Amino acid sequence: MKEIFTGKITRFVILSFIFVTVSCCLYSIPNKDYTWFYIIWNCFLAVIPLYFSLFTKHFLENNQKIKGTISGLIWLLFFPNTIYMLTDLKYLSNFSTEIWDNYDTLNFNVIQWIFMGNVIISVTCGVLFGMLSLYIMHTMFIEKFGRFKCALGVTAVMLLSSFGIYIGRFPRLNSWDIVRPAFLIETALSSITKFTSFFVLFFTILSLILYIIFYMFVKICTGISKSAVD
Repeated sequence: MKEIFTGKITRFVILSFIFVTVSCCLYSIPNKDYTWFYIIWNCFLAVIPLYFSLFTKHFLENNQKIKGTISGLIWLLFFPNTIYMLTDLKYLSNFSTEIWDNYDTLNFNVIQWIFMGNVIISVTCGVLFGMLSLYIMHTMFIEKFGRFKCALGVTAVMLLSSFGIYIGRFPRLNSWDIVRPAFLIETALSSITKFTSFFVLFFTILSLILYIIFYMFVKICTGISKSAVD
């Protein structure tokens, strides 16, 4: 377990949080918008499934099936927090409020550009945490269940995750509400509207596309590294 917290992934996580925190400070402190620091909390929630994917891999490789199953379920519970960060891109709509009426003023608004940079960095890190965690889980099960079944599994995860994103963004539920199952189920069901099916389908497709791109990118990089060594 020790190597999980001292390896390359932890260094990647630390560096990511440095970038997110610094870019957040560059916007929040001059603009006195300290509530925006919550984006760092969102990134923290997004990194949880990454470590639980590593825990699951460790437990299952060491034939600790019960611990591996529990860890895997916790991973699934927190995974939506990663793709959820895509919804934070909506805050870039701040640009659109003046973009046509006062384009020149907005175009040279330093704070707005810094804000855009922070949103992009934060969302990118959060989504990458999720994609990497899914890649770890996905590749771990390919040899055992085959590519087709694993592809179906990834699709199911994205579908469940998209509904999780919906209830997180609109009725404002979160992963911690699992300790209140009755409240969670009642609120989730009561929030379903005609828009729900569109949102869930849209985010399922979007998430799958992003994961396919990530998966292919990793495979290409791996191939390049191997050919360089050869």
